[in-house]
Amino acid sequence: MSIDDQKRADALLTLLPKLIALDASEAALIAERCEPGPMREELLQRVARVWIAADAQPAMDWIASLQDVGERKLAAEAATSALARSDTARAIALADRFAIGRDDGTVEHLVQLWFAENATAASAWVQAQPAGPHRDQLMARLAFAQGASRRVSENQQP
Repeated sequence: MSIDDQKRADALLTLLPKLIALDASEAALIAERCEPGPMREELLQRVARVWIAADAQPAMDWIASLQDVGERKLAAEAATSALARSDTARAIALADRFAIGRDDGTVEHLVQLWFAENATAASAWVQAQPAGPHRDQLMARLAFAQGASRRVSENQQP
């Protein structure tokens, strides 16, 4: 690793979270001012991950404000992934807001995790989705999760 690579890694891992804690919108501006390319994408993702964990609503508003559709999707995916670690229901809402994760199984996986945390809320959310293939996929994932949960319970009984 070169000295420049090390400095960049240090800045991303240490300084960027500190800047977001002090002024997240300024950190976002730095990312947006970066030239298009891998560094900009990495900054957008890092800002989204750290900011969503610190203050979700302003982070979501910033993501929504990104003009480039690809960058908005990139930031939303990073934020959803980060949020899923602490608040699965909110991560699903974020994915839903930005229409991501439906075609690659991400939302179904998040629903399955949510079901393990709060079966009633996850089931109600799925039932409230508009009828169609997306809800059918979610219902299938819930059925799978219910079956898996039942098998675990049966195996743990004396």
